[in-house]
Amino acid sequence: MSANKSITIEHLRCASAERLEAIYAAPHSAPAPSGLYRCIDLGPTPANGARWAKLAVTLFFQLELAIDFDRRCWLIGPCRWATGEFSLPCQPSRWRATETYCFDYRETRLPEPIRCLLYDEVKPLTEGLCLGLGGINADAGRGDLRYFALVRQ
Repeated sequence: MSANKSITIEHLRCASAERLEAIYAAPHSAPAPSGLYRCIDLGPTPANGARWAKLAVTLFFQLELAIDFDRRCWLIGPCRWATGEFSLPCQPSRWRATETYCFDYRETRLPEPIRCLLYDEVKPLTEGLCLGLGGINADAGRGDLRYFALVRQ
């Protein structure tokens, strides 16, 4: 398998939910992400999460977001406030039959109620482009709720 160099951010932005599903499920061999990536919201997944969870995840992805894979944290807003520290094991996706990089927030300094809710995973598509799933762990809102892209800066 080789990285699919034909997939670009423009392809992801224009893709239907069905196409994003197919891209995410396909095997890719791009290296683990490193460096700084800008986060781009791609819209909701077909999952049926709780209304409150969908709203919370949608609002979060409307913020100006980035991820620093070297420091292993999310960066929020124009001042790039660092938060949501994570480790990044490669393991089976929680929601798809594929290998992915799953964000493990157990070591974050976020308050316990928030830390327990967070769940994200990313699939590197090319060197510099990832497709991600953002979701919620809570029983009432569990599920993958949002697609997002990450583009290396």
